[in-house]
Amino acid sequence: MHNVTMTQPLQTTKQYMAPELLRDEVFDKVESAVDMFSVGVVLANLFESTEISEAIKSLISSLRSEDPSQRPTALEALHHEAFQVEPVKEASCAICLDI
Repeated sequence: MHNVTMTQPLQTTKQYMAPELLRDEVFDKVESAVDMFSVGVVLANLFESTEISEAIKSLISSLRSEDPSQRPTALEALHHEAFQVEPVKEASCAICLDI
């Protein structure tokens, strides 16, 4: 895992911040797990009013884990079952049939 040393003050929106950044802990390195937490928040917002599969729920839950060591890396997230779908063999809607 790559660590990035903070060189500037942190500028962010609190609802997208990983829990470890919100605590009163002093930190000088930010791990990629912080970014993965934000990805989970963005996905949760995108699917907020949508019925989603258990696989997507599982992915969002893992990305938003309180424990940074439990969050998947970007590569692990891409290999999550949520992205393992079967290709469509035939069109299933009228609009698709017109193409």
